[in-house]
Amino acid sequence: MKKSIFLAVALIIFPLFFSGCSISNIAIFKPFINQSQYSSAYSISATITGQDTDAQVAQKLLPACVTVKVMPLNSSSGNFGSGVAIAEHGYIVTNFHVIKDSIGNQNYKISVFNNGDILKEIPAIVVWHKEQIDVAILKINEELPFVNMLDRAIHPQKGNELVYDKVIAIGTPVHEYFQNTVKFGRVSKLNCYDVSGIAIYENLIMHDANINPGNSGGGLFDVKGNLIGLNTLGYEQSAGLFFAVPIFPVITMLPKVIANFSTHYQPAVLGVSGFDGICSFLANQKTGISLYDPGFLITEITEKKGSVGILQVGDIILKLELANGTTREINNRDDLCYALLESVVGDNVNVTINRKGNKEIKSITLTD
Repeated sequence: MKKSIFLAVALIIFPLFFSGCSISNIAIFKPFINQSQYSSAYSISATITGQDTDAQVAQKLLPACVTVKVMPLNSSSGNFGSGVAIAEHGYIVTNFHVIKDSIGNQNYKISVFNNGDILKEIPAIVVWHKEQIDVAILKINEELPFVNMLDRAIHPQKGNELVYDKVIAIGTPVHEYFQNTVKFGRVSKLNCYDVSGIAIYENLIMHDANINPGNSGGGLFDVKGNLIGLNTLGYEQSAGLFFAVPIFPVITMLPKVIANFSTHYQPAVLGVSGFDGICSFLANQKTGISLYDPGFLITEITEKKGSVGILQVGDIILKLELANGTTREINNRDDLCYALLESVVGDNVNVTINRKGNKEIKSITLTD
């Protein structure tokens, strides 16, 4: 049976239909939030105690959760998803596919709606995005309460591993009037990949907190209130099978984006392109790297980048030792992406490769 998979972004058309459900036939409920409490930026994490119930934690998280709408200028139709405030001065994270239509297109506008007020439209801009890992950082010129981010999926500290823990999913499913819908569930599995053909996703968090179209970019939290991922997609024909991208790359990038806001931060690159086992499998390529083989197979060296004359087509990248001394195992494409996001232009990294069956270590200076 063919899998039916949805990206959790919703289409805005009036009247709006989704999965056979007409919004015009849905009873509309205004979320109950005391807006006077949430007029300035503060860290929500500081308000959460060990005595709070799961429901109390969810209630405290709501002020940081937003609806993100992307629409052509002078139009009443477009897309919407969800997002989360992650720092003072109006920094918000969402999925890249929520705001994709606006990239490089001045005929689109991005708006954010907060605190259950679907009538107050706050203009937003994209300050950083990475399509490959489906994340984007937005900025608004208003202060919002913000959440703490914690890596519990990619490089978690001992004791912070995530599998089987309870989680909270918050977002705007199906219609903007359902902003700040809360669902509870548990993490089922880590390091999942999706081969649906919609996009290539790796290192996903699988969980069973029900999400729907419109939840894209909304927060997946642990019950201590930490943002651990962004809800992204689900299988319509499989109850309880939902996925979030991990928050690790946003944790890595946010300080750099804030520090370089006026100059538009340019991340470091290695100067290679290629496949991992998953990408190779999807493309039906005979690359010499199978579905479950670790590593990243180089198929092209970019001109005028640091890898020229050092790495070769056919090399398989297995490990990066970063300039700060951290070593990152490269099991797939996204692992390589994460490691480069941790670096800056000018860093010297040691790259462990498999070259024709022999392991070698190459030193490379990263460029922009």
